Amino acid sequence: MNLGLSDKLKIAFPNTIPVIRPLVNLNEIRNPHWLAGFVDGEGCFSILVIKKPGLDEIKTIVLEFKVTQHTRDNKLLESLVKYLDCGNIYYLKGINALDFKVRAFKDIDEKIIPFFIDYPLHGVKLLNYFDFVKAAEIIQTKGHLTEKGLSEILLFKGKMNSLRSY
Repeated sequence: MNLGLSDKLKIAFPNTIPVIRPLVNLNEIRNPHWLAGFVDGEGCFSILVIKKPGLDEIKTIVLEFKVTQHTRDNKLLESLVKYLDCGNIYYLKGINALDFKVRAFKDIDEKIIPFFIDYPLHGVKLLNYFDFVKAAEIIQTKGHLTEKGLSEILLFKGKMNSLRSY
């Protein structure tokens, strides 16, 4: 949808006139409930497992909170950095998109998790957030450095986002 109609749809509906998507020129977030709702639709909580090069058994666990938007909405992502007082924006080559990402554990623990405690998510995104929080609790106590803790985190990871069977 964000990339326009496929060739098959263009043939099936030749008289379709595309609508220009409006520019989101949001310079500041004014309502935390709006932000929680926006993240419900556009945000992503992930657990990343990064293997150290050349070392098969050493893995680093990284928690990531991310919002992806078209490059035309860069002001919106800049407002997230300012409002949440953390994260960075990254350009995604080849697809005209930007990522707002928070990976620093301190920011996840002290800013992102508390924000969504105060302004809860709904639906399946809330379930992903709960798994994200459980993983953060294991990391906080250094449990991810044990086989048991790592296994628990991998179980959470295995049922999040597109892997969740609702």
